Amino acid sequence: MKTVRILGRTIPVAIVTFLLLAGAGLALLTVYITVTGSATVRQSVTLNAIESTYKYPLVPFTEFAYPGVTSYAIGSFDAVGGDEQDVWLKLSNYAEILAPIELEKIVTGPDSQPCLADKVTFYKPDVAEVPLCTKDTTSWECIEGPKGTVKYAVYGPVLKIEVFLYGLDPNAYYQIALNGREGVDGNEVIAKNCPKPNQAADEFTKAWECGMWGTEGFWNFEMVAKPDASGFFYKEYQLPLGDIVFDDILHFGPGIGIIVKYAGEDPHTYEGPWTPAMMENAIVEFWVTQVCHGVVLDSQCSEGVSGTVTELPARPFKQNPLIPSETWYCVRNEFHLAATPGSYDFAINVNPV
Repeated sequence: MKTVRILGRTIPVAIVTFLLLAGAGLALLTVYITVTGSATVRQSVTLNAIESTYKYPLVPFTEFAYPGVTSYAIGSFDAVGGDEQDVWLKLSNYAEILAPIELEKIVTGPDSQPCLADKVTFYKPDVAEVPLCTKDTTSWECIEGPKGTVKYAVYGPVLKIEVFLYGLDPNAYYQIALNGREGVDGNEVIAKNCPKPNQAADEFTKAWECGMWGTEGFWNFEMVAKPDASGFFYKEYQLPLGDIVFDDILHFGPGIGIIVKYAGEDPHTYEGPWTPAMMENAIVEFWVTQVCHGVVLDSQCSEGVSGTVTELPARPFKQNPLIPSETWYCVRNEFHLAATPGSYDFAINVNPV
């Protein structure tokens, strides 16, 4: 039998081998459980629409399919010193948190003072908010019943409306209308803002999409609003109104109504009455213009690079990453009257901060 001496004692080799193997078997675990996987991460901020028709018709209102685009080429155009050109951008944020961004415009050209040759201004249009309520048809005061909120703003030729409705019948459908007021400019225009004014819309037995009701024009921009089981309805609408023009600006006088109307349990065959469920409880005023307007954002320009820092709101529903928040900005390029003639290149960037 083979032996070894350890610390002055003789021990069989077989016992030493057994002890070493036993020690190895008693080593502590380093991992209990391993869970593996992978994730495909997509960009949170994208461009979902663009428009640039003032003063030159460069880009008509153009929307991009989900999830938007990350680049777009406007192309070249001829301008004269003293001209302006506005570019509207609809930026979407699919993230569930705020997205700080920098709007940046880079101009290069023959002028030694590019910040003066092409002055850049950034605009963020105001967003208005109006409550909706059920009203007594005699006093026109709010009473108990369904309620809601509408947020709206004008971006280029587009009226954006966000609708939040509560307390509706979950088994019913509803129309949502822009409704002119008696004697107010815009009634006849709104009344013709659909393919078949003053008659039943396609696929509907009786319901009109737009028309005149007495002296008031209306446009049901939503014909089949369906609340969820709790009676809640939300949707965002981008309503292009650029083809409706009063001179350079469309203006609806002292206001226009937003009315939510009952449309039956089958809106396609329902024959009325289209009873108002709720309507605006404050003045709704807007006008459509392709010119940049709204709040002017603070910006700096250095060597042809202009920039301003702002932020995009988080998506409205954390549980649904397919519905982004959407914010419009307008970038104005103002060529100096005495700008050096020649070719100017520009790039509008949306940068993370």
